[in-house]
Amino acid sequence: MVERPAPTAVKVPGDKSIAIRCLLLALLADGPCTLRGLPDSAIIHTAIAAAKQLSAQAGGNVRVTRHLGVGLDANALDVVVVPPKHLRPTDGTPLVVHCGGSATLARLLLGLFTGAGVRARIEGSSMLSRRPMDRVMAPLTQWTQRTTSTTTSTATGISVTLPIDLDGEHFTASIQAISCVSSAQVRSALFFAAVAAQRPISVRSETPGRRHTEQLLSWLGMDVRDDDASGATHLVPCPVRAFDITIPADPSAAAFLHADAAWRGHRLLTPGLLVDSQRDGFLRTIAGMGVGINRSPPHTDANAPGWHVADVIVDGAGPIAPLANSAASRPNSSDDSISWAPPKGLNSAASRPNSSDDSISWAPPKGLNSAASRPNSSDDSISWAPPKGLNSAASRPNSSDDSISWAP
Repeated sequence: MVERPAPTAVKVPGDKSIAIRCLLLALLADGPCTLRGLPDSAIIHTAIAAAKQLSAQAGGNVRVTRHLGVGLDANALDVVVVPPKHLRPTDGTPLVVHCGGSATLARLLLGLFTGAGVRARIEGSSMLSRRPMDRVMAPLTQWTQRTTSTTTSTATGISVTLPIDLDGEHFTASIQAISCVSSAQVRSALFFAAVAAQRPISVRSETPGRRHTEQLLSWLGMDVRDDDASGATHLVPCPVRAFDITIPADPSAAAFLHADAAWRGHRLLTPGLLVDSQRDGFLRTIAGMGVGINRSPPHTDANAPGWHVADVIVDGAGPIAPLANSAASRPNSSDDSISWAPPKGLNSAASRPNSSDDSISWAPPKGLNSAASRPNSSDDSISWAPPKGLNSAASRPNSSDDSISWAP
């Protein structure tokens, strides 16, 4: 029996969705907050710039320490947020916040500013400015019982898009129960509005999607309860306490290294990976195709709000089998996750994932080292050139807008 080599260990970037939520919640805290292990990516630097802008206008500040990755390991950021005394500029000047290409940042700020009564303009990149924002603005308007936007934002058909101007007026919410589309971003925007306004809210959607916001708010001492009968999640907020948190490793960032290891027959260890049921769809999918997946027992980090992390080893020793085209074999799709049709075979045209909002668009590989194997870059998607080898420093992924960008 041939002994398999020890796996190559690679630390992947922290989860960007959780990082953005933590940055914005820290702005509402009653004291300094420490955030560890944020991804060193363009989108997170945009979120940090917004946090700095909001902090500086009322006596707060944001300090960033960058840790360079060794070998293949991703860079990481530690951030200390000293929250401002308030979010509203004292002189009444509207804030102008540019969100780059981050739909998560834009939608959560719409909720945060609406709840806090901040007069602001939310802007974004040309790509983000084509993304729909009515799915957020409609339930916010319903909850506040008034139109929160002072100007008519750019409209394409029935979709409201950036830039959006918020009037900054305080409100008295006369309605508590709100229905919204099945989107973790939209649900989170409503919860952020409720926390900023310190008013209860009940949010109902067909499926909750990722529950990072609910986990964070519960960890911070807020009353978060699911009503199985109505399908709603009830939130009774309280003031945000100062917190110290470690961001778990991003399974979406790890997926491309996992796929590469499986294809090449390598063994790859990704430590501290987020493996909640809403985030492990890719691992379950490739396991169903015969790829060896070994996990340490999932555990809850003492410095984290209830999500499960594990050290994951992907072992590409065996053959990769076709995946049955059954509903059970499909990864769980959630906001900013992977949506695809399962492959009949890795080298068949049928294996090409279907592109959707915040998902992956690619052409199936003819070979990992051929130009045809490169995914097509699009908003919130993946742009890469194939690596020369997993053990080369040059193959370290550089995280960028909602995605991974790397050079071989």
